[in-house]
Amino acid sequence: MRMALKTKRSRCLCAATFTPFNANKPSPICFHKRALEFMPTGTKTLADIPSADLQEVIQGMEEDGGVVTSTRQADGNYTVVAVFGASPKVGPPAPSSSSSSASSASGSGASASNPPTGTILQRAGIPWVVQVDADDLVVRNILATCFGGEFDSGDDGQTESGVMNDGFPTADAYPMGVALPIRSTEAATRNSPLAFGGPHIPWLTTVKVWREADGEPTAVACILIDNGPDVLQYPSHALDLNPNVVLHFVPGYDPRKVADDWSGVGFSYRIVGGAKYVSPY
Repeated sequence: MRMALKTKRSRCLCAATFTPFNANKPSPICFHKRALEFMPTGTKTLADIPSADLQEVIQGMEEDGGVVTSTRQADGNYTVVAVFGASPKVGPPAPSSSSSSASSASGSGASASNPPTGTILQRAGIPWVVQVDADDLVVRNILATCFGGEFDSGDDGQTESGVMNDGFPTADAYPMGVALPIRSTEAATRNSPLAFGGPHIPWLTTVKVWREADGEPTAVACILIDNGPDVLQYPSHALDLNPNVVLHFVPGYDPRKVADDWSGVGFSYRIVGGAKYVSPY
């Protein structure tokens, strides 16, 4: 059974010991709950968050109803912004940082014309956005998780694309596969900015993945093999990498633990030829 939509770190790391806080009595237990006291509405900004704490802070803000974005600081820490009571919408075109250098993927379900370069695609409750860049779609500086491979305790290796994802994890081995939340027909991904109402982005589409801090020239070419992560439960999760891709970026990680334990922030990706599949949600 395909399990790209399995859940990971389904609760804050401190959830087992956390007692619901009282706004008049600061909690000494939970970092993100303490930071959000007195802020049920409006905007809250937290700076200098270590990368090890980033996911916990994001998940805590999301649990409190915030729409969360994170930005990597020059010193390697992160600034996290939560907007409470906001309803994000599709935005106007923004300046494009670069033009696409890759060819478009083909497909009979493609739209007649692409949205203008710089168009921002966003869904309510989802903290990450998609930007149109010529023929491509680009998502930047997001949280990535891992799925599949021989040692994934919640995945048998089958994917919606039909490409098996059950081999021994080996850096740069076939398949260099990713899952993206592209299916509007599945509840777990329906609210994703990539889940268009028309035909979804085709399986085996090239997806280039890189660490934002290292720049796009360092990207590795992957293929789209499955649907996920589950943005219904985990809105900040925007990309699943299979173990072969993760080990390309983190070659020293234990291949027997990577699928169940690894996650990383600061990743970006380009869906080559994806712009032609943009359609109303």
